Amino acid sequence: MTLILLGLLAGGLFWFGSGLFGDGVVEVTGRVPLRALCGDSVSGFARLLPERWVAIPVWLRLRGPVQLEVGTGRGERRRLRLDVGYLSLGRRRLPTAVLGLLPEGPVLRATRWPVPETVESVTVEPGRLTITTRP
Repeated sequence: MTLILLGLLAGGLFWFGSGLFGDGVVEVTGRVPLRALCGDSVSGFARLLPERWVAIPVWLRLRGPVQLEVGTGRGERRRLRLDVGYLSLGRRRLPTAVLGLLPEGPVLRATRWPVPETVESVTVEPGRLTITTRP
């Protein structure tokens, strides 16, 4: 679970939690400032809002299966990717297509994590994450 939490911590997460549901499904929940959620490219939009609004942490929940992506070309990095099937902001469930509208920022970075070449597989079972490596 460390890979997931480190990716979110880099995005300015104030509180975090996670759930392992089995069948490869992981849920990551946290509170991020609205400014961090929007990313740098919408800073013009953020400037229109009062500073206290963009500094307010909002609840974010991402849930979906985790897959290990193996680069096809030489030198391509291996990644663990959360394929988001459920997204909510506060109490409001949002279509996952909203993720495509967000700029590259903490939320999108929280769905992809580089993993070492030695990682062969990742298995999610209820309450357990198993990472298999080769020597």
